[in-house]
Amino acid sequence: MKKLFKLITLIVCVVIALFSFVACSDYGAPVDEANDPSYAVAPERMERILESFLTGHEDRTTFTEHEAVAAEYLQSVLTADYGYDDVEIVEFKTIEGELVNLKSQNVVATYRAANRDENTKNIVLGAYYDNRYSQAYANASTFRSEAALTNGTGVATLLGIASYLTMYEVELDFDVTIVFFGAGFITDAGAREFYNDYLTGELRARTVLMTEFQRIGGDHIYAYTDARDNKRESVLTDISKANGLDIYKVTSKSPQITSAYALDGIPYYQWAHSGMFTCFHDGGIPIINIVGASWDGMDLTDREGVEHDNVSFSGYDDLKTLAANYPDYGEKMAAAATLMIRAMESDEFLPALIDDRANFPDTIVLNKLWIWALIVFVVMAVVLIAVTFIAAHLAKKYPVVAPKPPRMKMAVFGMDYEDKNDADVFIDFKNTADQEIFPGIPNNDPKPRDVIDDIFPSIFGATVDRQATKQKPDDDDTVVVEKKDIEEVKEEPKTEPAPEANETAGEQAVAEEQPNPETDEPTAAPQKPITVEHKPIKRKTVSAGKSSSAGKKTAAKKDSGEDGESK
Repeated sequence: MKKLFKLITLIVCVVIALFSFVACSDYGAPVDEANDPSYAVAPERMERILESFLTGHEDRTTFTEHEAVAAEYLQSVLTADYGYDDVEIVEFKTIEGELVNLKSQNVVATYRAANRDENTKNIVLGAYYDNRYSQAYANASTFRSEAALTNGTGVATLLGIASYLTMYEVELDFDVTIVFFGAGFITDAGAREFYNDYLTGELRARTVLMTEFQRIGGDHIYAYTDARDNKRESVLTDISKANGLDIYKVTSKSPQITSAYALDGIPYYQWAHSGMFTCFHDGGIPIINIVGASWDGMDLTDREGVEHDNVSFSGYDDLKTLAANYPDYGEKMAAAATLMIRAMESDEFLPALIDDRANFPDTIVLNKLWIWALIVFVVMAVVLIAVTFIAAHLAKKYPVVAPKPPRMKMAVFGMDYEDKNDADVFIDFKNTADQEIFPGIPNNDPKPRDVIDDIFPSIFGATVDRQATKQKPDDDDTVVVEKKDIEEVKEEPKTEPAPEANETAGEQAVAEEQPNPETDEPTAAPQKPITVEHKPIKRKTVSAGKSSSAGKKTAAKKDSGEDGESK
C-alpha cells in the first residue's frame, strides 16, 4: 500500500508541475529594477492631473447629468489646455440587455500623424471616466466614492500622454485616437458603442492597436498583450528595461474562470483579459492592457495588493485611501505613461503592430466553453484510467491478504462440533457449579430457573428467598417449585445437641493447669478442638402434583379457625 500511495503521489506531483509550467512563463518582475527610472511625464504632474480631475467631479455616476458634466470637463481640458482640434462628445443610448435607452457619451480626440495619407495606421488609447457615486436607475449599486483608483488614475494617465504629445509636438507615423469611454464603470457600453458605431469602415481597417489604462495603482503595473507570443510584447520589454520602468508581465495563464468577458480568438480567460478592449480583441485588433494589480501564479482573484483589501468598486475608493495604501501612485502613473510614449516614439513599434495585426491567430473555436469542458473531461478520464490500471497492477504484484473475521457459533446442550474449522469460534454455555459464564451474574446454581428468578424476580409474580435454598440438598431431597403454587418454606429452628458426659469431662481435664517441669510454673494444657455434630435438617417440600384447590382448602381452614380458636 505504501508503494501504491507513493506512486499516486508522484503522478499527482508530475501533473501539477506540468500544469505549472503551462500556467507560468519566465515573465514577471522587470528585468532590471536597479536603474533609476526615466519618466517622460513627471510623477508630480501626474498627481496634479488626477487631483484636478477629481475636484468637483466626485460624482460621475453613469447615465446621469454628472457623467455629462465630467465629459464636458475632459473636452475642455483637451481643447483649451492641450490644444487638440475637433474634440467630440459622441452621445449614445444603450440598446443591449436590461439597461435599454439610457443616455451616455464618449469623448474622442485625435492626434494626427505628421505625414498622413489614406493608408496611415491608427492606434486607439482609451480609459473610462464614469463612476457609480449615486443611483442612476432602480436597483443600481452605489458606492458614494469618487473612484480615484478605478478609474481616476486611468483617466489621469491618458491625459498625461495627451498633454505630452501636443506639448512636445511629437512626430509620429500613425494617428492616435484618444477616447474617454462613458458608461464603462459597469457595462462597457461606451467601448462597444465606439467600436460598433465610430470605429467603422476604413478607420477600423487602419487600426492596429487598442490600449486601455485602468486602475493604475496597486502593488505592480502590468502590461498585458496576449496569452500568446507576439512582437509588440518584445518591444515593450526592451523599452521597460531601457528606461528602468517597473513594468510587470502577467505570469498566470490560468484557465477560464468566468465567461463575463470571454474573448474570441484566445483559448482561455484571465483577469488581465477584462476591460474595455475586449470587443477590439474580438475583432482581431491587437491590444495592450496597462493595469495595476498584484497577480502572482494562478491569478484566481483580482487583487490590487497583498497588504490591503481591494478598494475598487467600494465606498473607500478615494484619493485619501489611494495615497495611504499606495503612496507611490504618482510614480506608477508616470511609468505607465512613459511606457506608452516611448513605445510610440520607437521605430520598432509600428512594424510590430502591423505584423501582429496581419498574423492575428484565428483560434475562435478555442473560446467555446464546451470545447474546454470536453478537454477537461478527456484529461480526467485518461488520468482515472491510468491510476486504475496502475493500482490494479500493483495490487496484483503486491497482494494484501486481509484476515477473514471469525464466524461465531453456539454449542447448545453439548452438541458435537461436526463442522468445526479454524474460521469458527464456538461459545459453549455448559458450565460446572464453580464456573461463571457471564461475570457478575449469579450462575453457579445448576438450576437455570434459579438464575432467571435472581435476575428477573418479577417475571413470575413472586420472589423466592434464595438464601434459604442455597444449601445443597441431600440426594434424596427434591425441591419442586411451581409458578402458581409457591408457599413459604419455613426452616425449623436449628438446635445443637448437648455435649456428651465424656466430652464435658475431657474439657474440664484439659482446662486444668499442669506444672512445667523446667520452670515449675503451671501452664495451660493445649485445648482439644470442639466438635459439634449436626443432624440433618428436614425440609418441607411441596409436591408438584398438589393442585391449587388444596391450597385454597387449607387457607379456608385457617380462616374458619380449625387450626386455632374458632371465630
